[in-house]
Amino acid sequence: TTLTAKTNNIAFIKRSGYVIYNNRVWPKFSGYKLTTQYGTTTYTSDSAAMKACAASTSCKGITKTAAKKYILGSTTSTTKAKGQVAYIKGDEPTGRGEIPCLSSDTVTGSG
Repeated sequence: TTLTAKTNNIAFIKRSGYVIYNNRVWPKFSGYKLTTQYGTTTYTSDSAAMKACAASTSCKGITKTAAKKYILGSTTSTTKAKGQVAYIKGDEPTGRGEIPCLSSDTVTGSG
């Protein structure tokens, strides 16, 4: 899914949950994979892959393969992939103890 910003339009993306790692929100897309791999390293845990991805500005997310290995992705574009899970790297933490929203999310409310 690729989003294009347009004035006065709001997009809602159906998600199947999310993971929070090191105060960064990683939306989870079950049944999808990232279309482009970043690097050749595979990881055996989501936390190791997320740590490596968070350290790189070129990494945009990770994919959990059907073989339960994790690979980094260089794009947020996804394609259907049975038995796989894509996680999109969210915004950086604010440093104020807050968990940031994704830049594509819209939050409204009063307080």
